[in-house]
Amino acid sequence: MGTAYRVYVNGKVLDSVGVPGKDRDSTVPRYYPQVLGINESVDRLDIVFHVSNFHHRRGGAWEAIQLGHERAAERFERGDG
Repeated sequence: MGTAYRVYVNGKVLDSVGVPGKDRDSTVPRYYPQVLGINESVDRLDIVFHVSNFHHRRGGAWEAIQLGHERAAERFERGDG
């Protein structure tokens, strides 16, 4: 994500990078790519991203969001899979 986001899973904050805001002054940009684990044992996931970008020419999701097993995602991120 570029350049600040907060992600919620089933109504709870899973992770946050930077501080997403409504304007340049309330946003704190940060770029930190990562693989996140979701430890929910439910049949359905409600995933919500709050993303803001006022500091970079490209904002939002820079690549497709991918879901899968955490180990497979980590291998993909490293270029092993």
